[in-house]
Amino acid sequence: MYGIQHSCTMHAMHDMHTMHDMHAMQVKRSLDWLRGESQGNRRYAAVLILREMAENAPAVFNVHVRSFIEIIWAGLRDAKVIVREASVAALRVCCLHPVPCAL
Repeated sequence: MYGIQHSCTMHAMHDMHTMHDMHAMQVKRSLDWLRGESQGNRRYAAVLILREMAENAPAVFNVHVRSFIEIIWAGLRDAKVIVREASVAALRVCCLHPVPCAL
């Protein structure tokens, strides 16, 4: 019985690492999309994803706070009002969950 519990625990730990890696990859991709030129709704999607990650996966997002603060200006200056509003919302979430060591 111990072997089955140990196996399940190891599988769960592997799944957590995999999920963490997927979230980290999504944050990096979104930061790249935000940094690049505004193409269609890509910048808007990036800001929405980053806001959700800041709010729902802070352990993954907090590693990227410095990059987010530097890059969010692209969204705040975007020609589309919806992107600017979403950028403000993402920045607000980031500020509501401060991490003293991240900056």
